[in-house]
Amino acid sequence: MALIDTNSIERIEIVRGSNAQFGNGATGGTINIITKQAGDVNRTEVITSLTAQDEDVGDSFGGGIFVAHDRRIDELGLRFEFGADTIGDLFDGDGRQIPSDPLVGQGGGDNQQNYTLGFALDYTAGSHQFDLRFDYNRFVQDIEFITDYGTDPVSVDFGAPYTGEPVEDETGALTVSYRNNDLGIGELELQAFFTDNRRQAAFVPVGIANPLYYPISTTNLVQDPNAQTVLDTRTYGLRSTVRSDLSTVLPGLQVTWGADLARDEVEQSLVNGVDVIAPMEQTSVAAFAQFDVALGERFDLSGGVRYERFDLTVQDFVRPDAAQLTAGGVFALPALNVIGGEFDYAAFVFNLGGVYHVTSNTSVFAGFSQGFSIPDVGAFTRRA
Repeated sequence: MALIDTNSIERIEIVRGSNAQFGNGATGGTINIITKQAGDVNRTEVITSLTAQDEDVGDSFGGGIFVAHDRRIDELGLRFEFGADTIGDLFDGDGRQIPSDPLVGQGGGDNQQNYTLGFALDYTAGSHQFDLRFDYNRFVQDIEFITDYGTDPVSVDFGAPYTGEPVEDETGALTVSYRNNDLGIGELELQAFFTDNRRQAAFVPVGIANPLYYPISTTNLVQDPNAQTVLDTRTYGLRSTVRSDLSTVLPGLQVTWGADLARDEVEQSLVNGVDVIAPMEQTSVAAFAQFDVALGERFDLSGGVRYERFDLTVQDFVRPDAAQLTAGGVFALPALNVIGGEFDYAAFVFNLGGVYHVTSNTSVFAGFSQGFSIPDVGAFTRRA
């Protein structure tokens, strides 16, 4: 999920390094954001905020509101959330206005509006537990001036108003889960998820921060006013996880195993609809097993294996006219036909680690982990 209201978060878990349970996108580690569910009693929560900086109170004024309502009806829990906040101009410790930094889209974080809507449902019937979570987020940044990258530090160029469309990020996400903790094979969890994200980057004028750009044509190398990109991504996924207690085989042995399936669809174009990367679809299939066992009272051992296969389809497309700014001038890069194709990648990856508890308050750990993923293929087609 690109954006989430921090008031919706129950806790955040961070696992360093790769592990067998999670694959693509988690090669360096896993950040698990756990959102809130309905509490045990009916209640309504309202959080408000007002912000301003005394350098320029009027333009820096901002505020926000977050409303959540929990309702519990026997074994059914419902939670509704709504949030809205705004931020004006931002200033550093020396009173200088912080630039919006449109090169990275949301760099300065100023002059933004953020709206969130959330709904959570949980239901328990004996050993069966169902969970559903839907989130909608919309972010808009109205940039006023471009950034002057020639100063140190970079600064707001008050003589150059921003001429592009606002930076926007709109995301919808749905997750449905089923758990059963009373099966012969162990505790089962099934999860299905879907996310749809549209991200409109900023318009960045040609300069030292943006030397490769899209011109009106190869005979007119003035930057195209439509040279602002929109990235559309959709992700579908299914995951099955089983946590089995194998203490009868080896005292303290726990094994987490399962499989997952995911599909990603990616497109990126200019605001006028011209593709700037090859549209592509990627399907990943994986199976994994991770074990944890306590060897005596002081040493914990863990390890796992994961097999992952990626099937990637890259469509044909025409990389549009481009231009390159160099110290020797501007050079035209005529449009180019990019031939796509179908590709597949697969690998086994492993991890092994241990923790030795020196005392009740001190532990020593060591580990080795491997991860496997595919780099940003779209970037290669964009620079073809």
